[in-house]
Amino acid sequence: MSPVARAKTGSKHHILNCDNGFPLVVTLSAANANDHVVLPDLLDRVQLLRGCPGRPRQCIRNLIADRDYG
Repeated sequence: MSPVARAKTGSKHHILNCDNGFPLVVTLSAANANDHVVLPDLLDRVQLLRGCPGRPRQCIRNLIADRDYG
């Protein structure tokens, strides 16, 4: 049986990366929790990226996710 089945215990890792693969936010949730419930928490935990010239971005321009987050 799959570890994401309702009766089983387990966990899922959620990682939000920037376009070059650098992880911005990493979080852990229960295996039976819906992914779309975790997405707002991931987006709220993103810190401003510094290091590039100019003003740091205040929001995420593009977001690519799999179907479970929709």
